[in-house]
Amino acid sequence: MTKTSTLAFVGILAGLSGLWLAPQAAAEPPHPNIVLVMADDHRRDLMSCMGHRFLQTPNMDRLASEGVLFEQAFAVTATCTPSRASFLTGKHPHQASCPYITDQPNSFLLGQTPFPARLHAAGYHTAHFGKWHLGKDTEPKPGYDHWAAWVHGRNIHDPLLVINGQEKEFKGFMDDVLSSLVAEHIRGRARSGKPFFVYVGLRSPHLPFAYPERLKGRFADTAIPKPASYNENLGKAGRAPPLRTSTIRIRFSRIWKNMFGNWDKYIRSHYRAVESLDESLGTIMKAIDEGGVADNTILIYTSDHGYSLGEHGLTAKHYAYENPMGIPMLVRWPGQVPAGQRRTEMVLSIDLAPTLMDLCGLPMPSDMTGKSWRPLFEAGPEPVGDWRDQFLFVYESRNGGIPNQVALRTKTHKLIHYQGRPFRELYDLVQDPEENRSVLEEPAYAEVLANMDERLKQEIARTGYCERPRRQPLQRLWFLPRVSEADALTISASLSGKRFDPGAPVLPGDNAGVWQEIRAVGDTFSLPLDAGESGLIAVPMHRQTEWDPYAVLWPTPWPENTQLFYRGKAIWERDAAEERPSGNCNPPLFGEHDVALIRISGQTAARPLTLYGEISTGGKFE
Repeated sequence: MTKTSTLAFVGILAGLSGLWLAPQAAAEPPHPNIVLVMADDHRRDLMSCMGHRFLQTPNMDRLASEGVLFEQAFAVTATCTPSRASFLTGKHPHQASCPYITDQPNSFLLGQTPFPARLHAAGYHTAHFGKWHLGKDTEPKPGYDHWAAWVHGRNIHDPLLVINGQEKEFKGFMDDVLSSLVAEHIRGRARSGKPFFVYVGLRSPHLPFAYPERLKGRFADTAIPKPASYNENLGKAGRAPPLRTSTIRIRFSRIWKNMFGNWDKYIRSHYRAVESLDESLGTIMKAIDEGGVADNTILIYTSDHGYSLGEHGLTAKHYAYENPMGIPMLVRWPGQVPAGQRRTEMVLSIDLAPTLMDLCGLPMPSDMTGKSWRPLFEAGPEPVGDWRDQFLFVYESRNGGIPNQVALRTKTHKLIHYQGRPFRELYDLVQDPEENRSVLEEPAYAEVLANMDERLKQEIARTGYCERPRRQPLQRLWFLPRVSEADALTISASLSGKRFDPGAPVLPGDNAGVWQEIRAVGDTFSLPLDAGESGLIAVPMHRQTEWDPYAVLWPTPWPENTQLFYRGKAIWERDAAEERPSGNCNPPLFGEHDVALIRISGQTAARPLTLYGEISTGGKFE
């Protein structure tokens, strides 16, 4: 991206109406510091405090003994980007306009207010370290005083970080570097006397299961067996047909074969990466202790989601089984959160933001849909009977290699529906906690199935979830030839939040222009544009939900130079230097009516193209 476009993006973050809204400061500044440590793909049972046979995690164990361990903590989706969006906003990913993994979710960046920005408005010093994975990773975000981001996809050993806009190379293992920087930051903030928030996005144990050299010999002499269901017959177990040939099956996974080749290397690498997490947590805990702020600091350890390690012959995440859904959740606040609790209530990733807002004495934003854990902290050893008895889990994919799923999880059962396909699975989690056999077809479960179906419908309605169709070629667009970038900015500002009227004047004076309606022939548009010229494509959109339902556009073939304009700003571009064009041309849809404007230029612009569009049933292309 050019320097000009980068500055323009920063300008958007500062100026767009409704963007990362600056909340009003609380009447009295909140007192507890907050340190949130988030792993990447660390599942719930991989801690010695959860009784794991091989792993030793003394720092996680200490955190559990000094605070609360939630034994039934879940992510509401099982991929990085949407899960992190749900943690930061207290909403389901579709409510946060971030339904799946994307490199630049403009809908999230321009329309959501992460809770750290709310803390900042209330007087906190806020800092981000490590993985962001929610677009524009290295650019400092509004509401943060310090931004030290890892360039996603870059070196895990000897990493490059961008600290407050400046690149800096480091020696060593990624999480060692991050935890050391965080420790230094905490010690400095502890001397300031001002409450602080620190987010730590560690890299482990995500693929390729990297770990520091000092752990290379760990587990070398330990015989680690495969899970009992490693060679499971997925058909006999009642798994949906799409899962039986999915790319996440170990036997089909090229990643598995190329990176590891055998079980021993695979599992040992993952376990070493998990133990490196514990060491990083220990570095951070030591800094909190040495800074003298432990008693006034809320420390949370969690993960964006879990992972499967051969169970049911599967690897990775991406689906609605317990191992990908289950996350560690450890919370310590000495004197405020009773120590040594092990709670069994179902808590969710979307609960973290409202919990911290509540504990800091800040007003709860009306659009947060999670629940504060305060009643659980105050209950002592007693169960909270009227807590949560069900929740919605959704997995969505861009590429279709793994089937989209929507699931209902209750205390006793789970129903999984594979969207757009006539496949479902039902599990009795009391009799079969490892989900080894779907009971969907068993007559004895007919009443349970009917009840679960109804409850799933209730959760879908309560959360406003809209199923996302596959991308389809659009059949109509509006086109304006010979448009400069300056004119595109003017046109974009004039169309802001309005229903698109192709007959209205486009620009004043001699450059007025006329929108031309172009209909596809088959799936292809032929645009009246000469090679080397630039033109503007208008795609009117209509929103049918309370939030941005997340629209995406893909011109194919990609013109050499492409820009997306929204409300008088250039918010995205793809230039000819890119070897692989990004598919994230995401025009936000904040108003009831909006229009996406795509400016194309270059020699390929004169060729016929197909314009694919995707938007959930919460919106439509007009």
